[in-house]
Formats: sequence, C-alpha cells, structure tokens
Amino acid sequence: MSFVDYPKAHQAEQWSKGPEVDDKNPALRGPLLAVAGTIVSKLPALQKFLWSNAGFGSLRDYVALSGVIPRFVPLVIPVENNDQAIIPSATNLDSVLYERAAADLIGRYHTAADYHNAYKSGNVTPLQVAEALHSLVLRGQDPRSKYDNAWVDSHGADNIALEAARQSTERWKQGRPLGLLDGVPFGVKDDLDVKDYVSHMGLKYQSNLSFQKPAEETIHPVRKLQEAGAIMIGKNAMHELGCDTTGCNFNNGLDYLKTLGYEVVEITIPNLKECQLAHGAACLTEMAEQHRSRIGKDSNWMKTVNNATKIMLGVGSCTPGLDLIKYHQLRTVLMEHMAYIFKTYPGIIILSPTSPQIGWPRNQGDEAYGVNDANTSLRNMMYIFLANMVGCPALTAPIGFVNPEQGEGQLPIGMMAMNEWGAEESLLAWAADTERYLNEKQDKWCEQGFGS
Repeated sequence: MSFVDYPKAHQAEQWSKGPEVDDKNPALRGPLLAVAGTIVSKLPALQKFLWSNAGFGSLRDYVALSGVIPRFVPLVIPVENNDQAIIPSATNLDSVLYERAAADLIGRYHTAADYHNAYKSGNVTPLQVAEALHSLVLRGQDPRSKYDNAWVDSHGADNIALEAARQSTERWKQGRPLGLLDGVPFGVKDDLDVKDYVSHMGLKYQSNLSFQKPAEETIHPVRKLQEAGAIMIGKNAMHELGCDTTGCNFNNGLDYLKTLGYEVVEITIPNLKECQLAHGAACLTEMAEQHRSRIGKDSNWMKTVNNATKIMLGVGSCTPGLDLIKYHQLRTVLMEHMAYIFKTYPGIIILSPTSPQIGWPRNQGDEAYGVNDANTSLRNMMYIFLANMVGCPALTAPIGFVNPEQGEGQLPIGMMAMNEWGAEESLLAWAADTERYLNEKQDKWCEQGFGS
C-alpha cells in the first residue's frame, strides 16, 4: 500500500526544558461560573490572560520548530499503485469480521456479526431491532426512557430510521442483503451532518439559527455506512461545541494480550506536554473561529452558548497567528515521529488507557450551571489527543469496571488502541480480542436481545 502525504519517518528529540510545572487554570462551577462566563465573554484582556495562564503561548520560542513546515490537516490517504484512493467496500470486508464470539462467553456484547447472523437465521428482523431501539432513544416520552439523554431530539426525523429498517428487512426477506452491515444499527455524533437531521453541536436548539436546520447532505463516512445498509438510529449527545470532556451539558490489560499472540514493545513519544498544549489550543482556536463564522456579523457572537463555553471560546479567540503556526509545526514533528515508529515496528498497535480518570465526579450545581475545569479537562485528554492530532485511526474498547468516587455500581474503563494511517480493519480485529477480556455486564447495560 502507498500513501498520499505520508509523513517522512523522523525520530523526534526530547527538548531541553526546565522542571515540570503544574497547570494553573482555575476551576469554576456554580453561580461563580455563571458570573465569570459573562465577564470573560465581554473582556478581551481577561480572555488573553486566561490564554497565557494556560501556557498556550509557551511554544513560540522553541528553536527546534524553526524551519518545520506546519501541517494544518493530518490527512494521510492510502492509495493503490495507480494513484487512485483506496475506498474500502463494506460489502467486501475481511472474513475475520464475520466471526462471532462464543455464545457462552461471559460478558458478551452483540456485534455486527451477531446482527448479521440473527437476520440470516430469521430469528429477528432489522425492523424489529430498529423499533426496539427507537423506543429507547426517542425523547419526550412519558414515562421517559432512562437512555434518552444519550441522544438528541430528531425533530420529527424518527421515521427515517424505521423506513431504512423496512428496506433492509425486505432485502433480507428476498435473500439479497448488501453485506455484513445490512440492518446493523449505529449512532452519529451530533456535530456530523446527516440529511434531514439537525446538527445541534451540543447547543440548545434554537430554530432561528441558520446552522440549526435539517442538513441537506450526509457526510461521506455516514453515507458509506448507509449505502452498506447500516441503519442510523439517531444522533448522539455531545458536549457543547465539543469544547470540553466532562459531558456535563445541561442543554442535553497487556498480559492478557500476550496470551493472544501479541508482542509487547515499549515506545517513546517525546515532548508530550508541549504536544498536548498545542492540541488543546488549536482545538479551541478552531472552535472559536467556526462558531463565530456560523453566527455571522454579530458583535455578541457568544450569546448562543452557556457560560462554561463562553470562557473556552473567549480563550480560543485570543490565539495569535504566530502561535497557531507553532502548533501546526509541532503537529508535523509529531506525525513524522509516528511515521518513524510505524517504520520501526511494522503493524504496531499503540496502546494506552482511554483516560487516566475514573469518570468525572458530579459537584453540586454542575447540572444547573455547568463546569469549567481546564486542568482536569487536559488530564482527561492525556492519551486521546494523540490520534486526534496526527490523524491516525484509533478506537477504545472496554476492558473492565471499577468503583467510582461517588454513587453506586461501577464505571467502565477503557483501553485505547491507535494504528497506522489506513489500518482501520486491524483495529476492529484487536477490539474483538480485547472485548473478550470483560467478564461481566453492568446492571444498567441496555441490550435488545435476539436468538442465537
């Protein structure tokens, strides 16, 4: 396989620097957050102070970045020898993805292969599955579904999924399924456009906003899933504009892997602190620019977001062009280092925890006012930022459950795997191996069963 825009393989060096300094971002919640959000959105000088306090300007003096060509988009495209982009076909997937786990495996979850087998046997139809899930994700029911807060309002587009399920059921009835994914349900994050659905982007729905209208087109990845017969059940809730990792939005094991034949090697990725700062600052800058563009010519362009988001957008709007270039120069360095790792260890899957935290404890007032805690947010993104910054495929799989700091029951913890550009299928095979590690399901796990 060859690629377009594959980074040159170059091992990055650890830059010399002073002692590690703890982040000094203030944590704001409750009524104080409500006041601070309003003030910060009105005072550019305070926005600039918070930007500097977060360390977002600390990269401009790194001599090691001099002469590095910045990469603004981490796009690496696998191509055939004739320079045509490789378009994976959902109707011609690797046979390993059709393999089902043992029926008596404890903690077993339904996979696309299970749905495929159930439809093939006639034990259940795609329409029956879609109707069962529809009753769980639909908002505004009485009594309310305990799962509906994971999904956003479809504003009357609910029947689209049911109609797609009817068509899939008919294909199965006639013995003409499109492939492994025909009839398999899935959800789409609320900032991705799907035809006839509203992309709220985590914002409170306001019909007068021009960008909160039903989408006219479906983005390419979702369209390819739908063309393969997969059924989009609805859109998943997200943090407002995706500008934090708490999920608080009042608008809406290596030894085991060795036994499976994996070889464990250690790798080094230098300058992680600087890379994480660059990632966070670049994301906030992009969010501020995009939201301001959506609102249009309005001096009060932050009026549509909540107080926590006002602080984040205010900070992101302060990024000078000089620093933005440095962030993307660092992206180049990081992508070249990842290319070096993939060249040194062909086929490597890079593993890390999904997050160093066991969930995000609730505090009084969070659900009424929101929360802004940048230190915890950056810590929460300690591992996941890497794939986002370099554009490599990655996924997270549950590997166990632990006791939370508060509340009853247990919370899932995940392991994240990242692979080379264009190697998505090997990640799916890894996830199948990893999920076998789980040995129990939790009380609130939602599962619409069907015969084996």
